[in-house]
Amino acid sequence: MLHMEIKGLSKSFGALRVADGIDLRIQRGEAVGIIGPNGAGKTTFFNLIAGDLFGDAGTVVFKGTDVTGWDARERSRACMARTYQIPQPFHGMTVYENVLVGAVFAGGRSQSQSRQHCEEILQQTHLSEFANTPASSLTLLNRKRLELARALGSSPELLLLDEIAGGLTDAECSDLVKTILDINAHGVTVIWIEHVVHALLEVVNRLVVLNAGSVLRDGEPHRVMRSPDVREIYLGVEPEADGAGS
Repeated sequence: MLHMEIKGLSKSFGALRVADGIDLRIQRGEAVGIIGPNGAGKTTFFNLIAGDLFGDAGTVVFKGTDVTGWDARERSRACMARTYQIPQPFHGMTVYENVLVGAVFAGGRSQSQSRQHCEEILQQTHLSEFANTPASSLTLLNRKRLELARALGSSPELLLLDEIAGGLTDAECSDLVKTILDINAHGVTVIWIEHVVHALLEVVNRLVVLNAGSVLRDGEPHRVMRSPDVREIYLGVEPEADGAGS
């Protein structure tokens, strides 16, 4: 079942074209990875999907409804959530209070309705033991977990992850991957921008490559990674030189 359809999505900042007629169809329950070189337009693309930024042209249809003109709050209430590349917790609050804010203000629940929901999220994201810990004192891994937990507070059907594995060790990435797999297994559609490709490939069943604001490749992850244009543009491997050395 089609969950999101993006048609002709475009955005420019002056003469700089950061999204150039992007077309993308996302099925319900998919886990889709997005990669591309720096400056490819990945984060701008997320901002356009989430409603943090409005496009110059094109449409975003979510669950059959045109949400192109909706802002981030309206899209959140429609069960869309995102994380940010740099975790942005409320430092003066505990871990539990951070998740509660997501459940009440983004999810539209009352505080009493949110208690059990928040406890379940803390358990799912392995933060239960830190529930009363100030967010400002968390390690990087737990700040990343909290970023996930706050997004889950709104009970999203679509979760946008922006480089959530960045800065983590391999062991920490593996831990986070298990959580994301569990979230996706519970029916949440995931779209994940990531530079830590080995972590991404453990989760996604489809890979989209952006370059210069356009979709370069879209398909089965390992096949996409083996394609010569992706290897040249994203990995910096020239096909001729690569072939000559094999």
